[in-house]
Amino acid sequence: MRLLAPSILLTFLFLLTACGEGAALHVADTDKTVEAYQAFLAEYPDSSHSAEVQGKIEGLRYDAAKDSRNPEVLRDFLTHHPDHEAAGRLAKREDEVAWQVASAAKTAEGYKSYIDFHPEGTQLEAAQAEYALYAYAGELTIADIAIAKVNMAQDPEGPLNGWGITANVTNPGDKRLKRVTMAIDSLGASGDVVSTDTWYTVVQDLGPMPVPPPLQTILEPGETKGFRFTTAEAPEGWAEGSFALRAVSVRFAPPAPAPASDE
Repeated sequence: MRLLAPSILLTFLFLLTACGEGAALHVADTDKTVEAYQAFLAEYPDSSHSAEVQGKIEGLRYDAAKDSRNPEVLRDFLTHHPDHEAAGRLAKREDEVAWQVASAAKTAEGYKSYIDFHPEGTQLEAAQAEYALYAYAGELTIADIAIAKVNMAQDPEGPLNGWGITANVTNPGDKRLKRVTMAIDSLGASGDVVSTDTWYTVVQDLGPMPVPPPLQTILEPGETKGFRFTTAEAPEGWAEGSFALRAVSVRFAPPAPAPASDE
């Protein structure tokens, strides 16, 4: 068997490697995704096409981010390409849409996410204030939940044409609460939420609606108040009588006035 000369063997190996690299680049170019180009660079980190491929990755990320209203997409671009000529404009957009997402979600987690990603954000103070309220709501304790069929007109002789949910809500913190908003989730057979209503443990103002006297009080630190909600609605997919109850937001009341001096 005749052996190839060393120079010919090296040339052959070079061509074989180049063909493999070329085929891999063709696959990435056909796929045209960030993941495909990253896979190419992982396999051929010293490729002569590295700069070209990096440019394609940047272009794909920019195309995804330039008109995006998704803060995660915008953050991905800014994280990988902080020196891009559009970085300043997209950073402003990311701050704006991140606040919109947090405001729409109205959860402690949503506001905390904005705070964590925007230590100098335009809405940092507002996010911190809202986070304090929603996080405090998550600390309220709900006990003695009872669910029963009721008469919607509160007629003891009338038909049981609705459902009533009662519970005891306790304020374990050190803030006085003038509003405690509860979410009443109607659940499907698998425990999924099919609809959500809201009502109050305490509330001072309901706009044009009169506020029942039991709701007009303040929930003081350490105090427990009863919660009651009734409904005659049966949302689609609801497993009859299946509800879950949670506190979703609060509003703080001013500190209690200091006791009058005897002097």
